[in-house]
Amino acid sequence: MSIVTMFKQPKMVVAAMPLISFISQIKKRKYEEIVEQLRYYDQHNYESQFASQRRSIPRISIAGNFKANDFEIELISYSGFLVFEIPYLHPKEFETTRKVLMTNPYVFASFRNVMGCGICFIVKSVEGQEKHKEVFRRCHKYFSKKLNTKRISKDGRDLEHLVLMSSDKKAHLNIAAIPFHFDTRRRF
Repeated sequence: MSIVTMFKQPKMVVAAMPLISFISQIKKRKYEEIVEQLRYYDQHNYESQFASQRRSIPRISIAGNFKANDFEIELISYSGFLVFEIPYLHPKEFETTRKVLMTNPYVFASFRNVMGCGICFIVKSVEGQEKHKEVFRRCHKYFSKKLNTKRISKDGRDLEHLVLMSSDKKAHLNIAAIPFHFDTRRRF
């Protein structure tokens, strides 16, 4: 079982949990109130409230379980999961992209991002921590071609990259997803 870490602030560990629990919290909309408040502040240009609300939303490291020591974080165990985000999609593009991701055999999970206008997706790798960046790069290239977009963020290549908790009752989970191998080609 893959353990991920929840942070309250970029360097303050709050909890460790199974990755499936993280996806479940998104799907059950555990943080819906604070996420919807953030989206409201963004839509109405309340910049100071937006910044404050954004700081209050928990962040998750998909790459593994971390511990914090004197504002430094250290990886305890590597999960092998990679996280990708397309920060903004037109509503029609969003639905098309969601369908492609839901049917792709490499996608472990997908959900609406915290801002509500983009999508995050998670892919499992079988490679170790030392190949994280290389596998991320190959996987990024694969999905950029598959989704026909250049807007996939490259932030997930860093082990310490944090994803803001979201709320999406249509979050997708595929526990039978095929791991993305380093030498994967566009088979699907």
